[in-house]
Amino acid sequence: MLEVWDEQGYHSGLSLAQLQIHISRYNGELMVRYRNRIGLSSTLFLTVYDGLPLQRFKQGCPPLDWHWLSQALHPHTLPMRPAPLLTLPRQ
Repeated sequence: MLEVWDEQGYHSGLSLAQLQIHISRYNGELMVRYRNRIGLSSTLFLTVYDGLPLQRFKQGCPPLDWHWLSQALHPHTLPMRPAPLLTLPRQ
């Protein structure tokens, strides 16, 4: 399950195929959150021009490697929720 924040708002529960469709119809900045292979939350920052997603914070802004992303996703993705803020007592 992928979560997407873009200039139009927030979209959750997207599959990889649905993300590809969304990006093909989109131009602008977006953020994609997903669970990686070891179960941690990961984030991609993309700039989309004419349906081509470019990775914003990688050197040279390369196009998104869809095969890599499909391999990076956790096989049993659960909905992502923000972790609760933990506060430690002062000593």
